[in-house]
Amino acid sequence: MPRLLRLVILALPLAMVGPLRADLIFTLDAPVFFGAPGTTFDITGSLSNSGTDPVFLNTAYGSLSSSDLDFDYTNFWVLVPRILNPGDLYSSSPIFSVIAYPQAQPGDYSGSFTILGGVDENAFDELATQNFEVTVTGTESVPEPSTVLLLGTSIAGLLVWRRRGCVPR
Repeated sequence: MPRLLRLVILALPLAMVGPLRADLIFTLDAPVFFGAPGTTFDITGSLSNSGTDPVFLNTAYGSLSSSDLDFDYTNFWVLVPRILNPGDLYSSSPIFSVIAYPQAQPGDYSGSFTILGGVDENAFDELATQNFEVTVTGTESVPEPSTVLLLGTSIAGLLVWRRRGCVPR
């Protein structure tokens, strides 16, 4: 058999396979999170591979609308599996965290989180992005116990003083 014909016959099955694809489905359990300044929000969600090939989760990045908020990627690097095989599901578990620094002003802030990867450990394609909101609530002033005690004692003293007739009429 001629050499060229043998090469075509061997290469034909490889050409019919088609390109490998990464099919990642990324969802968040809740799109809005509430907390006071100084709070760390653990963002939970699900990652699943709906394709026929393994998906490598190689890195991630995020963006936030305020410098008073920051990402903590520890959950992504420690808890999230590096590879999702076809049909695998990582569900309702922490994926990343957002920190609201103590100086964060009350308000609504937006953010997004993107996972990069692909068909092997060298791929850095954008696989999936989720948007979310963080609402930083105001801190309410709560009176200290000594303030309440002083106020209560003053009112009781005024009542006793009035009953004893110390108030001129």
